[in-house]
Amino acid sequence: MISDSVPWKEELLRVAQSIERRTTQRRWTERTSFLVERDLMNAGYALRRLNEARKISAERVTVQRHNLVRGPIDIWNRHEFWEHFDLENPQPVDLSLTEFSNQLIHSWVWSLSATKSAPHRFDGVWVSSDWASKNWLYFVNAGTLIRLFRAVGLDDVVEIQYQRGSDGLMRVVKATRENSGRTR
Repeated sequence: MISDSVPWKEELLRVAQSIERRTTQRRWTERTSFLVERDLMNAGYALRRLNEARKISAERVTVQRHNLVRGPIDIWNRHEFWEHFDLENPQPVDLSLTEFSNQLIHSWVWSLSATKSAPHRFDGVWVSSDWASKNWLYFVNAGTLIRLFRAVGLDDVVEIQYQRGSDGLMRVVKATRENSGRTR
């Protein structure tokens, strides 16, 4: 359990700013690619920690899902993901924050994406966890990453109400955010 969510949220705001800068960056190196991957891995972990500690009110993120059409994906072919997934027919799906962060943290397929026409600018990430890659590949555009990280980074939950379900598990039934008065 984390006691202070502020440093985690500040890290998400830093990553959002960094990703936004990368969308207009012209020169890329191996180091640049590493820095983006590192930032997204750290952001995935921060999301998971904040969500598990019930320090945020966000619930879901919309991404594009691509079905596996030729598999299986293994260590020898995961870098050629475009040959194994249907990239022509994406399906928008909502992932829980846990599902989303697990894609980043446990990525088996991982590749940065750039716009097709010059100048080629960073526009998102192709990602799939070891488990999900048996069926799907996800594309998360840079704008979605930026909005999510900012929303969570600025999220200030001031009240949470829990209720125990018939299965015995405690669940959040209401989270109130400061300033907006909005609940989930």
